[in-house]
Amino acid sequence: MKPSTPSDIGPRLLELLSAARDHGDPQARAALNDWLRRDSAARAIMARLLVDEQALIDRLREDGIVAILEPSSSRPRRLPAPHRKLPFLWIPIAAALMVGAFLAGLHPVRGPRPSSVPPLSPEPVAIVKEVADAVWQGLQPAPGSSLQPGRLTLESGMASIEFASGARLLLEGPAELDVVSGMELFCHFGKIRAQVPPPARGFVVDTPKLRVVDTGTAFGLVVGEDGASAVKVLQGAIELHQNGTIHDLRDETSMVTDSAGSLAPATLPDEAFPSEARFRERIVHGARLGVMRWQESAERLAADPATLLAYTFQETTDTSRSVRNHAAKARPGSHGALVGTRWTAGRWPGKRALEFRGRGDRLLFGLAGDSSSATCLAWLRIDGLPNRYNVLLMPDTGRESALQWLLQDSGEVRLALTNGIGHPATASGWEGPVKSQPLSEPDLGRWIFIAATYDSRSGKVVHYRDGCPVGSGSFPAKLPVSFGGYAFGNWPVGSKPAAGKVPAEHLRNFTGSLDELVILSRALPPEEIARLYQEGKP
Repeated sequence: MKPSTPSDIGPRLLELLSAARDHGDPQARAALNDWLRRDSAARAIMARLLVDEQALIDRLREDGIVAILEPSSSRPRRLPAPHRKLPFLWIPIAAALMVGAFLAGLHPVRGPRPSSVPPLSPEPVAIVKEVADAVWQGLQPAPGSSLQPGRLTLESGMASIEFASGARLLLEGPAELDVVSGMELFCHFGKIRAQVPPPARGFVVDTPKLRVVDTGTAFGLVVGEDGASAVKVLQGAIELHQNGTIHDLRDETSMVTDSAGSLAPATLPDEAFPSEARFRERIVHGARLGVMRWQESAERLAADPATLLAYTFQETTDTSRSVRNHAAKARPGSHGALVGTRWTAGRWPGKRALEFRGRGDRLLFGLAGDSSSATCLAWLRIDGLPNRYNVLLMPDTGRESALQWLLQDSGEVRLALTNGIGHPATASGWEGPVKSQPLSEPDLGRWIFIAATYDSRSGKVVHYRDGCPVGSGSFPAKLPVSFGGYAFGNWPVGSKPAAGKVPAEHLRNFTGSLDELVILSRALPPEEIARLYQEGKP
């Protein structure tokens, strides 16, 4: 039987949830419990619903909405279930909002959190580990992206997916999957090679005509768009479930079904399924082309007269403690000094990046002059947002018109400019901040391209992520930018608001890796930022 998908589950789940929780219907409760026991996709959606519900409630309470709806009577009320913080009157509305947000692929609004608490999100059921020439339809996962239950369509190329259970899937397009859980998926069509270690024993791949349950180590599967399938045990054993019958297959055994579902033995070569060797060849070939494309793009950008800073991290040794500014008009003070950070792998094999882990890690540099406009570009891998504010660029003093670029713990990117009116430690001392849309769960742990532009002639600020605009606003005073000393990833030396032991609210160190950093004295247009992303993406 084909498993439920999010679009199938939504309306019925909401109906049963409302009847069972809010109207006390015992039949609805029994039906809901039975469904959740049988269907892992329904369990995954319910888990996400309950995890996110409290965040929505907190936001509504902050805005005074929940307080208005809650009964004002002083008589004791029955405590709700542990996962429910609202009275029965409000639960259907909250549940509807949460299920609707899930089905629409939206991120529920989250209220303020303590700075030490990272954004709430459900645990991923799988991770896209690597890709080779992958072209996706709909969801566009990059290497390192986490996956929640839902549809995944690979138009061409190859990808490796690691499930929470430990199972590893090598996928070759064209292919279409429904990721159901860490132990199950539904393959509508495509080519698969599955490696299933002992902790993932029992991993399930459903197809339109049969179900494959792995009880051994590895198998290959091809599913045609008409539902016809071919499966081979590459190592170990599997069970084929069809029409109530279980067929046990062992090493090198193959079976095929036609579009009508008729099952028959067959002899299939290993080459009929995705192979690790072919995957590696495509990765290496794609990386080589990607590096060449990026190097040409980086050289053009460094030669731009407006480029003040171009850190590409093409240093000569792993022990280098300085960073060269490759901009054609680089000034001596713009070459960077490393404090605490260490070299790590960049977004291609053999390319270098800087890793920021410690509370004291930073990259120090200086830029001279003023400009009516500015653009900041960075390739980042964000591994966490442990602080309320996580520094990208921080000026060394409270000088007027100094740009500040930060990540909030909510995932929003902020750009602000000191105005010289108030002290920089107060809100009156800043133009902005102008914020972007928040990062989503798939953005963490992978390489992303972020950019921010500012034009003082209009006061306009625009944020970009992976080449697309994700937020805009303005600095009303329309001040020019004054450059000077900066730190990437932390407070600059001597600019911390307190000496000695730093209070938790003043911890602002970035956690992750920096692969490229560019600053220009002009505001790049959207089409140029989109082109830079396409030329630089791994």
